[in-house]
Amino acid sequence: MYCHNRCSGLPNRGGGEDRRPGVGITSCRSKTTRRTWPKRFGSFFEEGNQAGFGRLNVQRFEEIEKDHGRIETRRYTWIHDVSWMDKPMRQAWKKLGGVGMIESVREIGNTVHTEHRYAIGSSGVQTVAMFANASRNHWGIENGLHWTLDVVFREDHCRARKGHSARNFSVLRKFDLATLRKDEDSKMGLRRRRVHADRHQDYRESLISLAFSATASEDIMLSV
Repeated sequence: MYCHNRCSGLPNRGGGEDRRPGVGITSCRSKTTRRTWPKRFGSFFEEGNQAGFGRLNVQRFEEIEKDHGRIETRRYTWIHDVSWMDKPMRQAWKKLGGVGMIESVREIGNTVHTEHRYAIGSSGVQTVAMFANASRNHWGIENGLHWTLDVVFREDHCRARKGHSARNFSVLRKFDLATLRKDEDSKMGLRRRRVHADRHQDYRESLISLAFSATASEDIMLSV
């Protein structure tokens, strides 16, 4: 699953297709197509919702989630037929199997926030239910990781913007987080482990040794 919400995207890190049943991850080979497809898909779904999608088979699904005064309604739209797309766009992704849109309406008190996200999937995503499940898994993992990085490393307060500094710091934080998690014998939380490593040389050196051990290094690099 490749998702875009006008703000961020998550291409497949390995550059290939995830072969897990029901979940398709497809990466685009063309940089030009990667930059333009969210705008094209946005226009496609906007026009389709207003004038109809013609003979295309459109699958829809809606779910409502309530939690601590927050009501979030998610409307999923999945179109398995991609014949409407330009040929260069269809060729840009391997085994492209469909396109989807997620409309998320979040209500907190009198405030209503609406967000649209667009996604493409491989032929493994056959129905809107599979699309919804893959989307929930994708954003659940992303939101969970982001929350942990913010709590442990105050990621949202990082002001590194110049050059590749933001990306470099992101990789370092994820490497450090994976290293802290490898200390399974510790009863301290991840944030306390980070502070403890900063103040105690022995503990810091033990983490470094753990990070660069043969098996741990492989697991850590996979998690980054």
